[in-house]
Amino acid sequence: MYHSGTGRSPVEFLRYCPDRYDFGLRHLDRDLPPEMRWQGESLLFCDNLVELADKQATAVALFQATLNGLRQARLME
Repeated sequence: MYHSGTGRSPVEFLRYCPDRYDFGLRHLDRDLPPEMRWQGESLLFCDNLVELADKQATAVALFQATLNGLRQARLME
């Protein structure tokens, strides 16, 4: 549930590309700068429930920050 609902969403949002709408998490190395790629990939795997809760919070914050940045750049309403 975490992976499909929260962990994956910010990564795909960071990499939004209409031509690759169905690529999922493939080719992130081609689409994101290394730091963004690492940040997104680091959200995908959890060893325990404490780490899961931390990554959940990080994923939500990353999603919000990205959304706010797109809004400020007037790329989204």
